[in-house]
Formats: sequence, C-alpha cells, structure tokens
Amino acid sequence: METETLENERILPKDSQGHDSNERKIPGANQSDAEIFLNTDEISQSNRLFYSVEDVPPWYLCLFLGFQQALTATAGIISMPILLHKALCMNGDTVGLSELIGTTFFTIGLSTMAQSTIGIRLPIVQGATSAFMVPVFALMSQPEWRCPFHDISKEMENSTGTIDLPEIGSEEHRAMWKSRLNVVSGSIMVASSFQILLGLTGMVGFLLRFIGPITICAVTSSIGLSVFPIASSYASQQWYIAASVIVFLTVFSQYLKRWKILQIFPVILSIGLSWLLCFALTTSGILTEEKDGWGYGARTDIKTAVLWKTNWFKFPYPGQFGWPTVSLAGVCGILVGTISSVLESIGDYYACALQSGAEVPPSHAINRGVAVEGLGCFFCGLWGSSIGTTSYSENIAAISITRVGSRRVTFIAGLIFLILGCLGKVSALFVTIPDPILGGLFHVTFGMIMTVGLSNLQFVDMSSPRNIFVVGVSICVGQTLPTWLTVNHSDINTGNAIADQIIRVLLGTHMFVAGVFACFLDNTIPGTKEERGFTRWRKSTSPSGGSVRITYQLPFIQKYIEKWTWTSNIPVCPTFKSIRKQQMTV
Repeated sequence: METETLENERILPKDSQGHDSNERKIPGANQSDAEIFLNTDEISQSNRLFYSVEDVPPWYLCLFLGFQQALTATAGIISMPILLHKALCMNGDTVGLSELIGTTFFTIGLSTMAQSTIGIRLPIVQGATSAFMVPVFALMSQPEWRCPFHDISKEMENSTGTIDLPEIGSEEHRAMWKSRLNVVSGSIMVASSFQILLGLTGMVGFLLRFIGPITICAVTSSIGLSVFPIASSYASQQWYIAASVIVFLTVFSQYLKRWKILQIFPVILSIGLSWLLCFALTTSGILTEEKDGWGYGARTDIKTAVLWKTNWFKFPYPGQFGWPTVSLAGVCGILVGTISSVLESIGDYYACALQSGAEVPPSHAINRGVAVEGLGCFFCGLWGSSIGTTSYSENIAAISITRVGSRRVTFIAGLIFLILGCLGKVSALFVTIPDPILGGLFHVTFGMIMTVGLSNLQFVDMSSPRNIFVVGVSICVGQTLPTWLTVNHSDINTGNAIADQIIRVLLGTHMFVAGVFACFLDNTIPGTKEERGFTRWRKSTSPSGGSVRITYQLPFIQKYIEKWTWTSNIPVCPTFKSIRKQQMTV
C-alpha cells in the first residue's frame, strides 16, 4: 500500500489551489465510473491524466479507448502496404493487397502486445515503420527484381506484338509477387536480428551516455516536421472536410472540457462526424464524380469495392506466402533503416513516459524495448507483411489529447489489431475512410508530435547561445538535407550500388540526420552538464520518495528475478547493474 500511495502521489501533481493531489478522489477508488467521467467538479482541467500508465479502466472503456488508439494508428499502418504493393509487383491484385494489409494488422497486434507486456511496458502502439520503405524500393529497382508490369502501357505502344505477362490475380501472377515479397521478408528478418542483439547486449544503454534531451528533442521534433507534407497531401483533396476534423478535435479536446465523454473520445467522435458529413455530401451529389476533380477524394463510395472482394476470415500464419529468402543488398539497406528506427524509438520512449505519467525509463527498460521491437520486425518478416515495426509517435500524441495513458488500453489496441488481421471485411472497412478525414487527423497528431519533442527543452538552458545553435542547426539540417536528396538522389554515386543505397537511406531519413547532428554537436561543443540539460534531466529519472519503478518491472517473474543475483548482469532485467555501477558499489 505504501508503494501504491507513493506512485499515486508521483502521478498526480498538485491542483490549481495548491492542495496535494492525493487529497482528491482517485479514479476507481471511491467513485463510480459515471462520477469519474461526468462529474465536472471532481477533477481540475490542468494538465492531468484520467488514467496513468499503471491504471486499469473498466473493461468497456478499455475497449472503446483501445479502438480509438487502433483507429489513430490505422492510417499509417495501411499506408505502408499500399505504398509498397506496386514495387512488389502486385499491380491490380486487390485480393493480394487485402491479404497483405490483414497480415500487417496481425503482426502489428503481436508486436504491440509483446511491447506492452515484456518490452518497454509503456502505452506505445507499434506501427509500420517508413524507415524500411526506401530500402525496399531500392531493392525492387534492381534488374532481377524489377516488375515487368511497370511501364507496360508504354511498351505496348512501342510494340507491334503482344507482351506475354500473366493475368492479374492468376497463380502465375501471385507467384511473381510472392517471390519478391519473400526476399524482402528474409532481409527484414536478418536485419531485425541485429536490433534484437543490440537490445539484449545492452549496447543501447551505452549509447544513452551520449544522448541527452537536446538530441531527443531534435529526433522527435524532426519526426513531426518531416511528415507535414503527408498531412497536406491527404487534406488537399478536400480542405473543408479536413478542416472539419481539426475543428471537431479542437472543440472536443480543448473547449468542451466540461464534458468528459467528449474529451476522452475526441478522435472517434471527430472521424465519425466528418465521415457522416462526407456521406451526406456524396449522396446529395455535392461532391464531384470526376476522378480528377477537387473533392473526389472525400466521397464515401470510391473505395467500397474492397469490401466485396475481401474474404470474411483469413488467419495469417508464418510462411503463408512462401518461406523467406535473403538478399545482401536488402539486408544492408534495411539495417540502416533499423538504426534510424532505434534512434526514433528512444525518443518515443521518453516522450511516452512524459505523457503517460511514468518516470523516465531506465536503461534496462530501453534495452528491452529495443529488443522486443526487433522481435516485432522479425515477426513481420516471418509472417510476410513486407514492413517492420516501430513505436508510433501519433499514438503518443493522442495520449496528450485524450489524457489516457493506461498500458492496458494499449494492450487492448494490440488485441484489436490481432483480430482485425483475421477479419478481412472489418479490416477492409478502415480502407474506406476518405483521405481528407485522415489529413485533418494528421494535422493535429503530427503537430503534437513536434511539440512533444520540443518539450524536452524544459531541462535545457535555452538562454545559452550554445544550445540555441545546436538545436537550431540540427533541426534545420535534418529537414533540408533529406529534402534535397529526394530530388537529387542520383548525385550519390560512389560506384558501389550497396554503398550508394546505404548512404541514400541514411541521409534521406530526417530523424537520423537531425539526431546525428545534435548528438555530435552536443557532445563536442564545450558546455556544462547543467547547461546541456543532463543535470535536471537525470534528477527527473530518480524515483521520488524512494518509490520503486513498478512501471518497468516484468510481470509474473519479477519476484524470481529479484532473488537471483546473476540477473544483475543481464541488460534487459530490471535488476541490471552496469559494470560501472557494480564497481562503484564495491
């Protein structure tokens, strides 16, 4: 009970009248569920969580909140298979694409449940990483893997004969894209093994000696800045619809704070109302029926065909598309993406801890998070989803909007993804959400990602010209260099295709460039620990009042780990002590 009291005192700050937080009612203690959410006098409207990382909402709220987290991540998850399916030579095979999307949902669910149980144990939803997309495109552009369906219309115009290609969706065509998918899957499995090793050996903890709040700020804020064009491309198909989503989200989460039900479910309500608006505009004929017309993307009847072409049930299993093969070029390229993903995830861990009311994660928890994330990527390769997994910043931003940071909700979100992967019709329904609605949602969540990254500067002395220089230059270069490379990728020509691919992927990743610049400048330009933010940052990692970091303890086996002295040498165990700490103890 003493530990529980200390945890509650840590999670809940003082209220606006200066009274200690443990003097007010805590959700689930002596209140009914209706009082918790509908009584507007019980909880002040300051920055405070309804449910923190250790709290367990009622089962029906877990379902609704888990569905909201799943819905927030869905757009990014399904976008990866859709973007990659043409490179894999799946042109026109909508059934194959639906199978790929279902497999992606299934593996994302496995990864999310593993991460919230034995990984970092924070409310982080795993999603499809875009860091693997460029290496896959590069691999599929090689002569032996180039899809013969590409530019087929031009070839037919210049040819007097017929081109012998299999019928779309036939067994010959499926064998064609399956062989390409298998080589991508095998390369992901080999590269993810390195990530697992990186976490299990504790090398991530070693890196944290050089990564401080300035580096994390540059990495996390660059994530938000780099994806702004994606939000714009979705919203530009119908700006009025996108604006309606932004307005609904703003009103529900910020203005109507008296109504807890509106503040707790702003994403679902905003998408639902905007979707209903699109349906009304479609049926009334206001939205154009011309494919090239502005507003066509907001129609609700242009993606419904996928519902009829998708099977109701299909259980994904390892090797369902054939057993993976390996390409050295693919492994090298995806390995670079893995490094970028790890750096991004470290920033996400700290951001999520800040948003969910948890203490800053210790090194053993970060080691475990990286290792389990690598395991998730391995699952993706084994099942054949064509993507890897990473921590999803959009869902971390959603915590600050909904003020729900419960780990249990994230686990339920993973379970929902797992079920969706087996229900083809239900998962296909997400594909029918109009793009402008997703664009409006992205505008809010991506903006929150950027500001969450900037919030790490609270530990740094920003009156110091040194820090202003490091932060400004790192974020700026992290945006300009990858943008230049997307247009001038052919300027990278070392004479070695693999070396070119590695360099292009490295320099084309915004958070990697910004993180490397920030880390290098922060560790080489003279500055005190206090000036760089390490002093205040490390003080925030110490448990207040001698409380135990229950958040990062492993379930079921924690008591055995504490009994066994040898576990202090294992980098992923909660009792882990580095060699340096062991020497200091002696």
